Amino acid sequence: MMKKKIILILFAIITLSCKKKKRSILDTTPSVNLKIQNNFKCEIANLTTLKLNYKKNLDISPNVSLYQWDEEYLKIETPVPNKNFKVLNAYYDNRHIYSTIIIHVTDSTSSETRNKPMTHLLKGKIEFKDLTNLNPYLPSFDPNDSKKIVHIVIYNDDGKLNPFRKPDEAGGGVIVGNP
Repeated sequence: MMKKKIILILFAIITLSCKKKKRSILDTTPSVNLKIQNNFKCEIANLTTLKLNYKKNLDISPNVSLYQWDEEYLKIETPVPNKNFKVLNAYYDNRHIYSTIIIHVTDSTSSETRNKPMTHLLKGKIEFKDLTNLNPYLPSFDPNDSKKIVHIVIYNDDGKLNPFRKPDEAGGGVIVGNP
């Protein structure tokens, strides 16, 4: 009888601690970084150019997007289906072997984006110092470390940014530095 109580207590403690961890990373309403948001614009793009560099909306092309080591910024371009897209914020996650930048975008609708026709380019710059670090216990983004490849995730979701659940949609790609 005592073993059952101990097992139940341990199970309850483990369950509660897992729930706390899920909430503590980034489970809030979308935070908006106005500096990042103001550095992006959405413009009509040439369809031939879009099809040459991208397969779908929210993709990243290493031919166009890159990070500048010496000037400390990321240059990002991604196709979107309308002019209403805006960047809410950009996050850095370095829990894996490679660096990951998560860019949270929205057009304030819940409609699907990936399979719609590409008509516009959402493009701009993100300074390294403006990236929100998802894991404050690990170092912030450092383009000069041994990780020369950066994975970019374009996260289209009108709700909360929560790494523990799948976003409404995501695209992305890999970019390399430009010395």
